[in-house]
Amino acid sequence: MKYLILIIVATILSCEPNNINQGLKYSVFEFPVYNNEPLFEDEYLYEKQSKKCLTEKVNKIVVYHFDWNDNGIYKEYGVDYVGVKSSLENRPTIIKLDTINSIGINGINYVLKIQESGSDLSQDVNLLYADLSLINELTPMILGNGKNYYPEIRSDSTVIYFWATWCRPCIETLKNINVQKLSESGVKLIPIAYNCSGSKEFLKENNLNFEDLIISEMSAEVYNIKSMPKQYTIFKSKEVSNNNVNLKRYCN
Repeated sequence: MKYLILIIVATILSCEPNNINQGLKYSVFEFPVYNNEPLFEDEYLYEKQSKKCLTEKVNKIVVYHFDWNDNGIYKEYGVDYVGVKSSLENRPTIIKLDTINSIGINGINYVLKIQESGSDLSQDVNLLYADLSLINELTPMILGNGKNYYPEIRSDSTVIYFWATWCRPCIETLKNINVQKLSESGVKLIPIAYNCSGSKEFLKENNLNFEDLIISEMSAEVYNIKSMPKQYTIFKSKEVSNNNVNLKRYCN
């Protein structure tokens, strides 16, 4: 899995280490931790801690169940974490168990159900259409500097692309994107950074002539950013497409 993913899971079940003998594997990962929460930004400033987890494969996606408090329970609501294999080196991307059982993979929303017999993964059609309804209104964004931003939709297809400097697939896409090829195909790309630092420096260092836009936490919730990268493809008619533009096709 090359895409950075964030997960929130609703169903809560206890899972003792003896589940390893029922097809689940045991692993240990290191995370920079502050106030018993994992960090993914400026992590070199914080002490790393080893966390145990059980892993399983669900529709070719690796799911990790963490015993964050080291109490022998791997699916404890509000305490433990779950995650999926991601672009981060040597560890998955994780998030604390919560009330929403959704998982974002490359802009597509899925439902993850945890059961005694194993987890189940299926596309979340309801959440997908909720997203489309929200963006169809083109709700103005509030940027990190407090200013309002309204994306101009003039090209045949406009791709609003949420990214971060810590998201490896985001970085690889932006570094290799061929803007001329995009333009010739009638596609306009609007990258908008989220929850990261150094976006302006990254754009400058890589000669990327994009405006340094950073979305606020408030607008990130409105635009349902739960995984990175996250994108919306909007037609000239301001209708949101059910199928995102595959930006890989426009990379060198």
